[in-house]
Amino acid sequence: MSASSKAVPERTSTFPANLTPSDVDRIRRMVLAGNSTAEIAAAFDTTERRATVFLEVRRPRWLRNRNEGRIEFLAAKTVIYRWRSRKDGGADVRPFSVAAISMHRAALEKRT
Repeated sequence: MSASSKAVPERTSTFPANLTPSDVDRIRRMVLAGNSTAEIAAAFDTTERRATVFLEVRRPRWLRNRNEGRIEFLAAKTVIYRWRSRKDGGADVRPFSVAAISMHRAALEKRT
């Protein structure tokens, strides 16, 4: 059965208006896990076109910010990924380094 001969699900007419915050979070996790637009559309009973339109704006931002909150413990330093402002008024998740002081490292390790 080709994609064009499939019946359009009823839920499609209201996608993405019918999505709850937990649905959007689930879609974000699916994008970060590498799921395709077709898989996401199938999971939410909608067409690929509607899912593509929904993801066009969100996917780049989700992928750009996937490191938010990540902490890397290296030998001489600790790298923390946090929101940082840009001169143009925007913001990005960027790494910044702090010294690998044992008391700070222990506090960060407890948080993760």
